[in-house]
Amino acid sequence: MKTVTAPKLPPIPGVIVNGPNLTEDSTSTSLAYTYTLIPSQRGVLRIPAIEYTYFDPSRAVYATTQTAPIPVSVRPNPNETAEEETGSSPWLLWLILLAILIVALGIGGYLWYRVGFVIPTRRKPNAETGTDTLERGGLRKRNTQGTETEPITPASQAREALEGLTHSDTTENATTFANALAQTLYQYLEGTLALSQRNIDTAREVCTHAGISEPVLDGLIDLLTKCDYHRFAPVPLSTDERDALIARAEAVINDIENLQNAHDA
Repeated sequence: MKTVTAPKLPPIPGVIVNGPNLTEDSTSTSLAYTYTLIPSQRGVLRIPAIEYTYFDPSRAVYATTQTAPIPVSVRPNPNETAEEETGSSPWLLWLILLAILIVALGIGGYLWYRVGFVIPTRRKPNAETGTDTLERGGLRKRNTQGTETEPITPASQAREALEGLTHSDTTENATTFANALAQTLYQYLEGTLALSQRNIDTAREVCTHAGISEPVLDGLIDLLTKCDYHRFAPVPLSTDERDALIARAEAVINDIENLQNAHDA
């Protein structure tokens, strides 16, 4: 096209327009311009109408007109792009499958651990205290058939709480463990003997009125005293020491239950 000034291309969506640039073969009477179009996406692009000004010799005037829209097809390089796509697609698919597999294994392992597998315990005599301690063994499945039919009582709730202490990670902290053990015993006394306040003196008074034998009462008071000591003293508790305290708590609960059943009979 012959123009007076260099045509200016309008903004084109998805295309970077560089130019106009004066070409090397331009002369003083004939100026040639080039434009560089850099598409940022594939597909069919449309260059809008280009408006330009020219000299009309028949009328001896300058006139303005515009071209028709120019469609341009942008296609990928058949060599480079095809190689990139064929090389990256399988790796991307394998990465997605690996991520899904890792998530599935993580969820499955968590559910497997939470639903029914716990560390079983067996009792062994403690030569120093004369009580039973709990020794940890391998993994086994919980027997849920008995707990489904067993009625919910203060004793069953206390035993469940003690079992939770046996397998809880928070028991590594002596203060947390001693507080949880004491609250389990106090809650059991509230449900069984109508304990009104959670302290050692009230527990002793309630148990005395309920006819709890002196050996059982002494064991309970000694256990609550040890819990109070470890709640406020920064003294660590080993696994065996924690297991021994849990076993003593279970023994106290069983003794009180036996005495209550004997009185009811």
